Amino acid sequence: MEAAREHDGLAQLEERFLEDLEARPIPIDSILVGLRFLRKSPHANLTDSWVQLAVGKLVELGDCQGLVALLTLLAGWRDDLRAFGEFCCRTLKQASQDRVWNACFDSVAWGEVPAQESLRRLDFLLDCRPGVACLDKTWGFGIVKRIDDFYKRMIVDFTNKPNHALSLAHAGENLVFVPDQHILAVQHRDPAAFARQTAEQPGEVVRLALLSFGAMPVTRLAALLDEHRIVPAPAWKAFWEGARKALKSDPLVEIPVKRTEPLRLREAAPAFDRGWFAELRAERDIVRITRQIAELEAGAAPASLDDYARESLSDRLAFALKGAYN
Repeated sequence: MEAAREHDGLAQLEERFLEDLEARPIPIDSILVGLRFLRKSPHANLTDSWVQLAVGKLVELGDCQGLVALLTLLAGWRDDLRAFGEFCCRTLKQASQDRVWNACFDSVAWGEVPAQESLRRLDFLLDCRPGVACLDKTWGFGIVKRIDDFYKRMIVDFTNKPNHALSLAHAGENLVFVPDQHILAVQHRDPAAFARQTAEQPGEVVRLALLSFGAMPVTRLAALLDEHRIVPAPAWKAFWEGARKALKSDPLVEIPVKRTEPLRLREAAPAFDRGWFAELRAERDIVRITRQIAELEAGAAPASLDDYARESLSDRLAFALKGAYN
C-alpha cells in the first residue's frame, strides 16, 4: 500500500514537471520546487535525469535567467566546485549568442570564485536594466543608464558621479540593487518632499533608515545619513534629539543604552510575559533595568501584572536603588 502511494505521488510529480517544461514561458519556480521535492523523496536517484531534461529545455529556449536560477539551486547540492563551474560555463555558453549576455557572462570570474558567486553576479547583471537603482560602496546611490557590451562596462548616474563608467566585473562584484521602498530610493524620487519629512518627522526617517540598512549604532546611523546627504553632520544633534523624542514611546524601536550598541527595529512589541520578567530578574545593568521598566510602564497596565511580575519588579528596583546609592 505504501509503495503504491509513493508510486502515485512520483507519477503526479513527474506529470507536473513535464507539463512545466512544455509551458511558455517555463515556470522556473515550479521546476525548482519539483526538483527540491524529488531530491528529498525516496526517488532522489532520479534527480540527475530530471535536471538534464530541464537544462536541455532551457538551453533550447535560450532561457538565460531560468538557467541561472536552476544552476544556482544545483550549486548548493554540489561539492565538486571546479567541475561544476566548468559545467556551468559549458551550459550557459550554449544558451544565447546575445552580445549583452556574452559580455555579462565573460565578466563574472568563472574559476576565480565559487560557481555560486559567479552565478549570483551573472543574475545581478542580467537584471541591471536602464532605470534600475543601485548602490556602490565607493560611489553610493545611482541609477543604471545602460550596458556597453563592446567595452564590457556599465554606465551609472551616481549621485556623486554622474555618467560614470565601471566595468561589468566591478558591477557584478560590488553593486547591489536598491528596492523602491529603500530610504535612498525614496529620497531620489522626490527630494523636496523627503527633505520636508526629514525636518518635520525625524523619527520616521530613522525608522526608514533602519528598515533600509538594518540595525546599527547611532554613530553609524549619523555617518550614513551624512554620507548620503540626508542629514549633514552639523545638523545631526538637533535631528537626533527630535527623532529620539519621537521614537522613545514606540515599542517597535529599541534604543540602546550605550552608543556602541545597535539601534534596531523589533518585529513585534515586547510581550510582557513570564519570560520577559525572568530576563528582567537576571539583569544586573542598572541603566538597562530602568530602560526595561520604562518600556513596561509605557506598554502594560499595572493591573495586568501577576505576583511573579510584581516580585520581579520589586527585586530589580531594590537592586537598582542599592547600586545607584553605592
